[in-house]
Amino acid sequence: MAKRGSSIDMSDERFEDFLTRLASDDELRDAMKRDPAATLAGAGIYVPKESMPVKVTLPPKKAFKAQIGGYIQRKRESKLAHFPHGLVGGICAGDDAKPKAKAKPKPKARAKPKPSKPKGRK
Repeated sequence: MAKRGSSIDMSDERFEDFLTRLASDDELRDAMKRDPAATLAGAGIYVPKESMPVKVTLPPKKAFKAQIGGYIQRKRESKLAHFPHGLVGGICAGDDAKPKAKAKPKPKARAKPKPSKPKGRK
């Protein structure tokens, strides 16, 4: 039988949710420390036994949350970098089919009142 490699059977969003929970959920963190293979498999992440570490040590919650937040941000920015040039919100920058928003007129400047001349004596 051929060795099976690691695989993740879930959407990117579910994977991000799993990582976020792993950074904050005490029960999930404890399960991961007790039986990492079963915990990962239950989430849809399969790792061959020979690749699984004997002991799993997770970073402290605060540090893990920061790492996960940075990972998710970089991943989302990377996806945006792969959009076709000029594609913004589903509309190509050169697409004339959509009307362009009109610029709001600038408010007119009010004329400053002229200083009144002091009234002289009669």
